[in-house]
Amino acid sequence: MSTSTVDSGIGVNLVWTRYNLTDQTLTYRNAGVLNQIAVISGRRNIQVLADMDTYTYSVTIDDIERATGIPFNSPKNINTVRFMTHLLSENNFSGRCFDNLVLTSNP
Repeated sequence: MSTSTVDSGIGVNLVWTRYNLTDQTLTYRNAGVLNQIAVISGRRNIQVLADMDTYTYSVTIDDIERATGIPFNSPKNINTVRFMTHLLSENNFSGRCFDNLVLTSNP
């Protein structure tokens, strides 16, 4: 990963942002392009399942699979998780939090 670019070295690249004039849209970023997954607000359970054999992942929101076969932005093994915000002020992010983060590995 790099502090000078949001894409360098990133496998799973999810972005919660404004997309096509709609706020609070969960997207994935691949090759510099945002792709919409779903508009989400309030409390949600988001699960990401990464396939390390194919370097793809799927996204499930509240037990409903929303996107599958998404290619890693950069095909590498995952060894770091980064949460990044860009152009968010306290007013825009107030009340948002990550209650739980669970990382597991299946053999």
